[in-house]
Amino acid sequence: MVTKNWERPEKGKARRFMMASEGASHHKKTAKFFMPAKKCYDIKEGLKNKTLKRQDYIVAVDNNPKVCKSIDIFLSKNFDNYQVICSNVQEVNLIEVLEGKKIDFIFLDLCGRLKADLCNWLYQYRNCFTDTCQFGLTVIAFNRASKFEPIIHDEIKGTEYLEQLESLLEDSRNNLTRSIVGKKIKIGDKRQEVKKAQAVMAVNVIKSIKASCYSFLITMNNKDISINRLYRYKDKKHSEMVFIDFRFNGKKTGDNFITKLIKKYDDNVNPVSQVFKSVKVKKAKKGITPVIDNVYTIMAKLREKAEIELPLTAGKKAAISRWAKKAGKDPMRMQRKIVNILSKSV
Repeated sequence: MVTKNWERPEKGKARRFMMASEGASHHKKTAKFFMPAKKCYDIKEGLKNKTLKRQDYIVAVDNNPKVCKSIDIFLSKNFDNYQVICSNVQEVNLIEVLEGKKIDFIFLDLCGRLKADLCNWLYQYRNCFTDTCQFGLTVIAFNRASKFEPIIHDEIKGTEYLEQLESLLEDSRNNLTRSIVGKKIKIGDKRQEVKKAQAVMAVNVIKSIKASCYSFLITMNNKDISINRLYRYKDKKHSEMVFIDFRFNGKKTGDNFITKLIKKYDDNVNPVSQVFKSVKVKKAKKGITPVIDNVYTIMAKLREKAEIELPLTAGKKAAISRWAKKAGKDPMRMQRKIVNILSKSV
């Protein structure tokens, strides 16, 4: 599915915007970060344009073991130094991965929103990026707000970020308002009511896109940031996406405003979705079954009935979800961790 998405025409246009050669650096102390999927189309485009060279240090991330093997084969043929990490992006320890280097080029190609956990990850490692980094970001453009987005829009009222984003968008190449320009609405006309609903949805999409921009600016507020391009695109039978080309133009004094927003988000979601986990699992007393509180104890519990094998059956997935919820863990994350552990043991 990911590969097909990369092959879509509009997706390809966004990729070409990102990988266009614009005096890319090839310094030994820098790294390039990608989420390239199975076919590595973005990296291939970069090699073609000479945005990337063989001596560049490449970090590639994917949470699918089979995809990681394909990426590894491709990178081994085209680069001397690289790392392929089988993990979710927000679980990558950049300090360990970079080995003293800093990222000066990153294409964070997300399949969803810029969520609170990703903002926390970026904030945690924001000093791992150079002061002249090119940061490409793709996020889905929803017409309904998530639980994080209203918090962002509410908390930035009266701050410098409102004016800052509007100024950055004015100076950038963008098609932010393409779906609402020219929509004249006559109140009271039934046909126009449909148009009104469409316009409202279009405005909600813009609010969602701006929420992603605000989140990024607040998270990386130790950098002087500009927006080179904002490009909304939608391929047939696919959700609308937006590509944002952020550029870092130096450093400045930052703050931890993003942690305040994430804490407020945690107050409004269930324990499994919280970023700063506050759920405490009670320890078992002597003579009682040990606490099920991590991936290994969950696997041990599953093995009490039968050995776990890949691919996971529907019954095993249901059991993992059940035990994960009891432990206050994310069921999907536990499933992925178990798959990774089993894949390495094959």
